[in-house]
Amino acid sequence: MKTLLIILGSPVWLPVIIALFAIVISLAAVLWSLVISVWAVFISFAVSSPAAVLIGVLNLFSGNILTGLSLIGGAMALAGLAILSFFGSIYSTKGSAILTKKSFVLIKNIFER
Repeated sequence: MKTLLIILGSPVWLPVIIALFAIVISLAAVLWSLVISVWAVFISFAVSSPAAVLIGVLNLFSGNILTGLSLIGGAMALAGLAILSFFGSIYSTKGSAILTKKSFVLIKNIFER
């Protein structure tokens, strides 16, 4: 009798379970896409800093002293932002890994009962 009720009730609970799994997977994908975007910001800061120094030095030698100095100053700011965002990227990656692990363990514990 119990099996019959489970089979007859499956048009109701089966789509709900599938939707819940889809929501959990989409939340994990959003979380890790944010981590990827933080790393992309770090890489852009790290690559832009030496490029700005090079362009600044080229501007200094071509006679555009103020432009060259401002580019070199901007390169120092980018280098500082790269260092800061590197540590932020590491912490966000570790935090996301811990959060993902805890959420999947929580979901596993719900179904083990």
